Amino acid sequence: RCSSDLHGDPDLIQDEPLQDVNVILGDPGAETGWGGYFSFGNNFLTSKYADSNQALAFVINVRLIDRMKLSLLSALVHEAMHMANAYQRTVKRGLRHESWLEETTALMAEDIVVAGLLKNSAGTPYNDISNSRIPHYMSFTGSFGYIGPNWGLGTYAAGGSFGAFLNRRYGIGLFKQLQDV
Repeated sequence: RCSSDLHGDPDLIQDEPLQDVNVILGDPGAETGWGGYFSFGNNFLTSKYADSNQALAFVINVRLIDRMKLSLLSALVHEAMHMANAYQRTVKRGLRHESWLEETTALMAEDIVVAGLLKNSAGTPYNDISNSRIPHYMSFTGSFGYIGPNWGLGTYAAGGSFGAFLNRRYGIGLFKQLQDV
């Protein structure tokens, strides 16, 4: 929830009445490679930001549902983490994380939560980080940027792999601490 009475910003949607979380099935076109996204801009009133949906919303790429259903469900956890981060960091604390840390914490959330929620066709726990991000990272030869302006598809692989390492090495305690930063 985003509540302007908690932070004094009357340009954000209110939490009274309670807001539903909306999943928008968008069609960005055949050439688009993303699975989902969350935009904090949708939390603003249209009087402040004309392109806002004035809603708590995630967008999922409908073109990928048949081919990548489990990955898109994993993406919902990822986008929900972005929504939680936006509220906890930006709204409540007035802080902002760099892209690499924002994406890494969202990927860490996927790694922690998804295997307990989803099963693959063989009936075993599904984990997009183990199934996709780590193998993708292993195929790279360093031709991407993890920190800085070169954030791209390869860095999701790096961020997912790094986040999985942190989860396994330090446990959920580190993830919780990152939420308080």
